[in-house]
Amino acid sequence: LYAIQTESGRLAWDFSAGDDVETSPVVSGGVVYVGSNDRKLLAVRGGKKLWESKLDGVISAGPVFAGNSQTVLLGTSEGTFAAVETKNGDVAVSVKLPSPPSVRPVWRNGTTYLGCANGMVCAVGGADRKTILWKYNTPGSVTPCALTDDLVIFGCTDRKLYALGREGGLIRWFKELGGEIVAAPVVRGRELIVGCKDSFIYILDIADGRVLRSY
Repeated sequence: LYAIQTESGRLAWDFSAGDDVETSPVVSGGVVYVGSNDRKLLAVRGGKKLWESKLDGVISAGPVFAGNSQTVLLGTSEGTFAAVETKNGDVAVSVKLPSPPSVRPVWRNGTTYLGCANGMVCAVGGADRKTILWKYNTPGSVTPCALTDDLVIFGCTDRKLYALGREGGLIRWFKELGGEIVAAPVVRGRELIVGCKDSFIYILDIADGRVLRSY
């Protein structure tokens, strides 16, 4: 793990983990949180390890912060969704899913939305923070989710863009586009922006999935 000074490009510090580091790090309060392939989540400040949290598998999704940055959310190659406390590395939540999480989780108001390797998208939350609230299955690989006040929107390699209700996970609409969708859609006001493997960028109406324009 390397930290580079933004002004000079010089090395500020480096850190040797116990194995390869293939996840993207996240940073809060000067502390870097990153996964290593020896099944650990590490917290590092200034090149020195603060703590390590042993997981049941290699991190396959995340890490990302929950809204207050006091919790790191991630998925593992063994099919576990976990929430790890940033202050000490304790695993506060551990939920076994039907398939390993494969894309970064997205958190909003106590609920986490994430896609899995089998094409399933699910919501995890509730009072105990570990209830699977709903599941939705697709026939392909899914992208990370984009959220609005009432929708969960994601793309799939079946060329379709899906919009589900955040409460209950029921389908609101779907739209088939010109190619596989492998990048997360982006919400901009009442419009949705998504790129496809047909080399086009599409702008859709969030309300009904209607294509407004493409480039």
